[in-house]
Amino acid sequence: MSKYSKYALTFVTAALLTLTTAIQAQMAPAGQPAGPAGRILACLRVVNLTDAQKAQVKTILETARPALSAAAENLKDATAALRALMQADSKDACAIGNAVLAVEAAKDAMHQELVKVRTQIEAILTAEQKAMLAGCLAAPHPPRSEMAEEAAY
Repeated sequence: MSKYSKYALTFVTAALLTLTTAIQAQMAPAGQPAGPAGRILACLRVVNLTDAQKAQVKTILETARPALSAAAENLKDATAALRALMQADSKDACAIGNAVLAVEAAKDAMHQELVKVRTQIEAILTAEQKAMLAGCLAAPHPPRSEMAEEAAY
């Protein structure tokens, strides 16, 4: 492998590692419930759920908790493995590539679990509530630092 190829591989994998870390950091900005479903929970605050809907959402989340926790743990482990390979003194391009694929697979698995939760929650919402939830989830949210500054005031 040429010297240029080694530098290019290191740069690409470092960029992917940074991107993965940034995505994980944005999963639960300050002021938002923690956990994989934090964004959905934060948006449910503006949907004006009835008491019956709140109970149903609680049941949905309690049922999904084991799968979401397992998916989050898999993503954490895959990211840690990639980080360890990137910080190793000798870089194994094949191992790094496989680790990147493992991180992507773990992110996809997490996404699929969140889609299941969102679908179940949407099934108990009115059309107006669904529109409010969709709008909230589609809205950009400020980075953690901006949200922390707003909370300080």
